[in-house]
Amino acid sequence: MALSLHFGATVWNMDWAVRFFMTIWKQGAAHMQFEVGSTVYIVESNRIVSEVTVVKRSGDFYTVRFGENGGIQVRGSRLYATQEDAEASLAKNKRDKIRYSSPYDY
Repeated sequence: MALSLHFGATVWNMDWAVRFFMTIWKQGAAHMQFEVGSTVYIVESNRIVSEVTVVKRSGDFYTVRFGENGGIQVRGSRLYATQEDAEASLAKNKRDKIRYSSPYDY
């Protein structure tokens, strides 16, 4: 059952409004947004946590600078507010290499 609101001659369909706002929310309104000049952390190669500075923001993309050397452009989902958050996102379960014995090893 669809709900609708009547304002004068305009009818607002509530199902449409809910779908519209849920789409906007899923597209990044729920992600943390960082200000230009703030210090954030990024995980490099899924093993190194580095401190970077936000230089520019364009939509969901951020340009970050590594110290004085250089910078890259990344999505906001790759940035973390604290070093602990970045370290928590690293892969924790590193499987030990399984060694198989060959009959020729004896």
